[in-house]
Amino acid sequence: MQYDPATKRLETNDGDLIKVISCPLEKKWEELMPMPEKWDDPLRVDDKMKLQGEEDVHFFMLAQADQEPEESERAAWLSWKERMRGKPKDYLKKYCGSCQKCVVNANKFSESQISALVQVNPEICLHLSSEHPELTVKRTTGEENDWECGYQGITQQGLPIIQTARSLAAIEDGVRRGYRPLFVGADYQGDVGNKLCVSYCSKANVVLYERDFRAMFGPMGGSKNGVSSIMVRHDDARHPSPLAAYMIPDDITPGDRVYVADIIEEIESQRWNQGDSWRLTSSEAVWTGEKLEIERREPVMMVG
Repeated sequence: MQYDPATKRLETNDGDLIKVISCPLEKKWEELMPMPEKWDDPLRVDDKMKLQGEEDVHFFMLAQADQEPEESERAAWLSWKERMRGKPKDYLKKYCGSCQKCVVNANKFSESQISALVQVNPEICLHLSSEHPELTVKRTTGEENDWECGYQGITQQGLPIIQTARSLAAIEDGVRRGYRPLFVGADYQGDVGNKLCVSYCSKANVVLYERDFRAMFGPMGGSKNGVSSIMVRHDDARHPSPLAAYMIPDDITPGDRVYVADIIEEIESQRWNQGDSWRLTSSEAVWTGEKLEIERREPVMMVG
């Protein structure tokens, strides 16, 4: 295979087009959010995350209880917390909050398999890098796009972009990058389904999750003593994921205007007089310090 960054064409060695690979936002694979096969699968990380001795277990238990160690242990504690951030293992697919689509890691497929994927779904989004053993990249010089949209992206108007995590692994990944999750329930409120309590401990910078009421940590919902939690219920047959969170960077302050690329709440944006309606998918918002106040306008009425 060969890829030309100038034309964005992925071709066979004979010059036959496989697919034009081009992202208008120039997103990078490492900045996308992991999307496991199941929304409640935890983040897969490298072996640095394994507890390696009694000290690791001791610090882990302190983190579970949201407690600080003795001053004499502080240096080792900080070193342990940094190691516990780990490095996420590569996923087969990741989620793009701007397009609300998954991007497939084509580095895990051969040329013939990539061609088959494109034939089955010509609109598929692919990630491909020079690490692919069958790929040759035509070297060109060019400038990076200065409004790249990743975790740290900004809009062309200069507004910070708030990304949305829609799986447990994505929330854990964001926390390891230094973001604070703002939980919002995304599922229906029915009687049938399984429960999951997810908590974020700001002191230890960890995400905890539990299905058993007897082992839950922190409040059932909301914030208390530095712990933010949400209880969600889920029916697998109705919705791919009931868990969602806005990932809030630490450099925005109350009153800042931001851009929410993937809105969780159901806000009506358009309505048809024949009964159909459509939700708002992205919008500017104001960060209050506690929540995102999304601009709400009267839905656009369509008649016909």
